[in-house]
Amino acid sequence: MYSRSYDKHMWLKLKLGWGVRRGQTVIMGNL
Repeated sequence: MYSRSYDKHMWLKLKLGWGVRRGQTVIMGNL
């Protein structure tokens, strides 16, 4: 079963995942 709500959920997870990775990179760059 494929639904748009599921697609939205995956998109949010992807965005959050990238945000965390980006944040870690910035923190490492500032150390």
